[in-house]
Amino acid sequence: MKQDAFEFSQEDVIRRLIKKYSEFINFPIYLNVRKEVEREVEIEDEEKLEKPEKEDGDDLEVKDDEDNK
Repeated sequence: MKQDAFEFSQEDVIRRLIKKYSEFINFPIYLNVRKEVEREVEIEDEEKLEKPEKEDGDDLEVKDDEDNK
């Protein structure tokens, strides 16, 4: 877009223009808008989120094929 046309990409400007110039149109005009909403989530048990300690049998060891020859 040109620098002087960026105002037409704002939602409120588009809504105002649609309302102004389509007042007598018999068909509905819909404006699809995405909105992001942030909300806080409470953490009840902090112990559940902590990483469990590794047990002796949980370690994975990878060997190259050259060592087995």
